[in-house]
Amino acid sequence: HERRGMGYSNYLLGRYEAILDMLRAHMIKADNVLPILITECGSLQNGRQPSDNWLRLLAWNAYLTKSMQRPDQIDLFVPFIFLHMSWNPYSGDAAFTPKQDRKRHKTIDDFDPTAIANYFELWRDFDGKRLPVDFERDWLDVIAVHDGKRITLAVTNTGGRQIELDLSGVAKRVDASAATQTRLNYHKGEVVFQPEHNVDAAAIPVDVNETTVVRLILNRELAPPKKLEMQRHYATETAVKSLGEPLTFKVDVGEATNLALTRLTIGVHRRGGITEPLAVEINGAPIQIDTGDAAEFSEYFAPLDATVDSSIIRDENSIKVTAQSGTTITSVQLVTHRRP
Repeated sequence: HERRGMGYSNYLLGRYEAILDMLRAHMIKADNVLPILITECGSLQNGRQPSDNWLRLLAWNAYLTKSMQRPDQIDLFVPFIFLHMSWNPYSGDAAFTPKQDRKRHKTIDDFDPTAIANYFELWRDFDGKRLPVDFERDWLDVIAVHDGKRITLAVTNTGGRQIELDLSGVAKRVDASAATQTRLNYHKGEVVFQPEHNVDAAAIPVDVNETTVVRLILNRELAPPKKLEMQRHYATETAVKSLGEPLTFKVDVGEATNLALTRLTIGVHRRGGITEPLAVEINGAPIQIDTGDAAEFSEYFAPLDATVDSSIIRDENSIKVTAQSGTTITSVQLVTHRRP
């Protein structure tokens, strides 16, 4: 994140999501919507030092939380992790190494875990039914699920600064008796794993590039009284170059009824960053798009989004986008949350 003014173009700073949206929009245009299979990811870092292991771990974790945002699109996600390298077992590149006090290695007890194996410990028992999440902060990914008497959150911080999560309000609303955290991060030149431990719900630390798992332990089982159905609706036009004139995109949401929440997401790319604000209208109503620090990126490629008043959404919607010359609108979508 600190290199954003020097040509840095990280897939974890929005490029991954922008590309997936552009691919899905093009699938719809081609009438050929298929599930996405990500068969390898996070395998670009060579080296066997703790810092190399950390770069692999943070990539696997960040890609996982981003992919978990798209259960409607991604059917398979595989982090490129060697569990055991039979051809070079002690190279330092695998999650497990065979114990040297035995000749045969058949079960997990015949292996010693390495720092990489902590990836699996971080995600152990992460399961449950999805909960909607809403927050106002750039470069943060949050997944929330509930299972019995616990709510579990996975939080990835790619924003370049240490942060503290304040979940005290949530804990009070759901009648939580305790909060716990499992951590896997990089500290003083080493990969550090902290098993689940109690934390203050009002001040949960998340380091730079860290993915952490937080649990709220409830006094009684969570029983949400209502459900929301999330759907993504794409314009079929992709990679449309702007010359500074208004561009119009059509998005059909089916029936615009029972909408609890609507978000507009626009994928944009521009060399030199987004230095002028986007002017956006939906069905003639102006929409304020916060471009954040998009002006600071020498190669900006990421989604920009905004919450939209659902009352302006129609079955068929006209979205007008005016962006500075040289901007490419890679995709346009409306994400609706509907009460079934």
